[in-house]
Amino acid sequence: MSNPGTPKPLRIPSKLVIKGKLWSVIYQHKLHDPDFGDCRGLVNWEDRTITIDKNIPRAEKGEVLIHEIIHILLDEYHLHETGGIQDKFAEEVICAGLAESLLEIFNIQPREIHNRAVFASRNKK
Repeated sequence: MSNPGTPKPLRIPSKLVIKGKLWSVIYQHKLHDPDFGDCRGLVNWEDRTITIDKNIPRAEKGEVLIHEIIHILLDEYHLHETGGIQDKFAEEVICAGLAESLLEIFNIQPREIHNRAVFASRNKK
């Protein structure tokens, strides 16, 4: 059994379906965003590609993937058009916070902890 306190890196697929559209996940060295400079991940809307910096540690790649997926979802749900998010910096803060929180939620409850909690709750009855 693995140590429950040690999060496992997220398995990153090479293809994802997001809101019915097929996206590819690729890796490149030294990513650059025209608005923010050097970055760890980018979304290319035209060819539906999520690019992750090949040089970052494996454990961080999952957070970057989730961050970029949140950008895609914000666009798919038209949050810019509705006035929900009005500037790029606010969007980055939202995506970073949600990505970090989602990873924390799923890493805090690995399968072993979940199974122990279910077992304990069943034995209390």
